[in-house]
Amino acid sequence: MNTELFVQQGLNPTTTLSELRRIRDLVEATESLSLFAYATQSGLAAFDLEFGNDFWSSTATRWLIGIDYGRTQPQAIRALCEKPNSTVRVYDGSWVVDQAGFLPRRDFHPCLLYTSDAADE
Repeated sequence: MNTELFVQQGLNPTTTLSELRRIRDLVEATESLSLFAYATQSGLAAFDLEFGNDFWSSTATRWLIGIDYGRTQPQAIRALCEKPNSTVRVYDGSWVVDQAGFLPRRDFHPCLLYTSDAADE
């Protein structure tokens, strides 16, 4: 397994979306596991513009999203659930929704994408 890390900084042209595109271009992924601190409609729109409908129809996706502090937009989770081949889970959601201000037991703030193709299976 080859692992690469990057730090997103103001002057660095590398962004989460550019890294997702770079990884996607390296392999023809048939599966994708994504862990993100939160989901927004604007983030999903940017993802859709970058990857298009072919991504959703050709890639089985699993998402683990945080809702800490109420930063995630429910509409974004709903939209992810409606995508073909998409499964969404919320990290520690049953606990967080019962807390005032959506305060988590432990902060969940990853930004990770793992992809695999048929050759990995």
